Amino acid sequence: MLFRSSSSLAAGASCNLSISFMPTGLGPLTASATLANNSIAANPSLQAISLNGTGTQASSMTGLASSANPSVYGQGVYFTATVTAGATGSIQFQIDNVNFCAPVMLVGGQAVSGTTTTLALGPHSIAAIYTGDTDHTGSTGSLQQTVNAASASEEVYLTGGSNPSPYGAPLTFTAIISGQYGEVARRRTA
Repeated sequence: MLFRSSSSLAAGASCNLSISFMPTGLGPLTASATLANNSIAANPSLQAISLNGTGTQASSMTGLASSANPSVYGQGVYFTATVTAGATGSIQFQIDNVNFCAPVMLVGGQAVSGTTTTLALGPHSIAAIYTGDTDHTGSTGSLQQTVNAASASEEVYLTGGSNPSPYGAPLTFTAIISGQYGEVARRRTA
């Protein structure tokens, strides 16, 4: 980079110059800046300034969202983790501190879990764990998933025999109990 200034300094005067450099890797880093005095009134001279610094990983943040919260028993639910822009690597999803499926690679800073339909009634602790990469530290996003009872309906049908029927005549009834996410039970009794 070339910086030019049109102001002049008197002989023996000083000036302050601020130089920033961005590390391109981790660990100890060095660079240098060379300043040239090329004014007409002075002999050209060069001043070298050493720059020293340490490249460190940038902090990351992991957000976590549920496809449905609260959900109901038997409903399919999946989770989406979003990590700081530029982060690469994978997310390990956990349900109640147990790994859920294999780690999922980040694509465009996001990872989507598989779908689960087997969460029991009540609250569940969900976590998305990002272990970090060369440039970013790890971070964890979490939420509480609540699973409520699904609504149900019952139907009973006379499927064998007559109505009215004589005393002692066999009758067959079929009961169907249906839940919000499909038929949950069917029983036939004689």
